[in-house]
Amino acid sequence: NVTSQPSRSADVASSQPSRQRRVTPIAPRDGARWRTLTYKFISLGIKTDRAVAVDAGIRIIPKSEEDYRKIVRLFQKEEVHHHTFPLPSERNIHAVVRGVPVNFSDTEIKGELEQRGYSPLHIIRLKRSVDAPMPLVVVILPETEKSQQVFNEHEMLGLTIRVEVQKNSRLIEPALHRPNA
Repeated sequence: NVTSQPSRSADVASSQPSRQRRVTPIAPRDGARWRTLTYKFISLGIKTDRAVAVDAGIRIIPKSEEDYRKIVRLFQKEEVHHHTFPLPSERNIHAVVRGVPVNFSDTEIKGELEQRGYSPLHIIRLKRSVDAPMPLVVVILPETEKSQQVFNEHEMLGLTIRVEVQKNSRLIEPALHRPNA
């Protein structure tokens, strides 16, 4: 005789509040301007979760994505050198297409992807260290449900291909802002 009892892990999981995704931090390089920047945050109604002194300056964690955008706009306007990464909601999909011969142009590849319903933002042909092109192409797509299906493609331009998630992070450069001085 087996009696069914609700699992304890389900009770614990339902009683905990859902974790909200943290907003991407911003790190201004010039810590000496911090006091004036905080006054501008207050006057513009920008809220931060916290700010921590780090080796490279100060790391600011905004309260919301809107506050993140306000801080970035303020830093660009005030020409404050800063370092940040894109927001999770604004990140793109980077897919590596293997098996595309080097004699196919980026425009042909882009046209083929558009015919299949994708909206490529950039097509980047990978090269060897001696500037010789490789049969690898990085396709950068906006993060949509349709764009996720690019990893299921097995044929392009009449050729068999393989599409993989980009593993090398060197092509995904962080946004490092250095205004013209």
